Amino acid sequence: MMRKALKMEIDWEVNREELTIRGEKSKHYALTRSDNGQILSVCSEQYEPFYNKELVRLVERIENLSNFTCIGFEQFQKGKRILAFLKDTKPSPLVNAVSDHYLIIGNSHDQSSKVFLGLSNFMHRCENQFSRALYDLRIKHTQRIDLTDRDILLILEHYEKGKKKQMYLSKEFSKIEMGENEVHEFLNHMFPEQEVKKSEWMNKDNSLRTAHKRRDEMKESIQSEMKDLGKNAWGLFNGVTYYTSHRMRRGNAGFGNTNGTAQQLNARAWEYCKKLVSDLR
Repeated sequence: MMRKALKMEIDWEVNREELTIRGEKSKHYALTRSDNGQILSVCSEQYEPFYNKELVRLVERIENLSNFTCIGFEQFQKGKRILAFLKDTKPSPLVNAVSDHYLIIGNSHDQSSKVFLGLSNFMHRCENQFSRALYDLRIKHTQRIDLTDRDILLILEHYEKGKKKQMYLSKEFSKIEMGENEVHEFLNHMFPEQEVKKSEWMNKDNSLRTAHKRRDEMKESIQSEMKDLGKNAWGLFNGVTYYTSHRMRRGNAGFGNTNGTAQQLNARAWEYCKKLVSDLR
């Protein structure tokens, strides 16, 4: 299960506050939290916040136009990044495992990203997490965000395309056999800087020993998942998501985060398996 429950509402808002420097009004302003006054970012006059209330309103409109239901919101970095999770009420299988699908709407209050759309699954079988950026809404924080129903339907269209592609590729992954040599090559791809013998790194610094420990943990996770799903690319990929969800994060921290190190590893593994499919064509 998730480390903590998602919140069903965002109980604070973003405020714009003027800045003064030596008594003169600045051309920049601060974005602060309404509940504790914490500064989230310092922005130029051209920066237009996408307020929390606007994100909530967007979620409500998507619910009204689709089969999604909001299961809650999560914040990262003390509110600098906000994610809304909407569950697809029409679950679809990935290979032969039941899988829920989630639409993620993401926003930042620190200028780190535009508003974006993500696709994630939460596997019932072992609760592996895999989320990835699916569609950039192409809305910069330099204009008011006022999406029409047509815009929202386009969002849903991109989601459906992404889900269908993911379902297709997962089946293709299950057809690709992965023996010991193939797993070794994959681990070299994931950890290219660690292709040294154990006798050569035992006397190295702690960071290299830690890196090798992570490689070994991923290998163990892959072997475990392959016992259940078969010695194929689908089992290998699920081994990676098990590692990033349970052993690397130690308990589901950052569920749905589409930009963290764990998701970068997931995405790298996904692209590797996609290339295996392409090479067979």
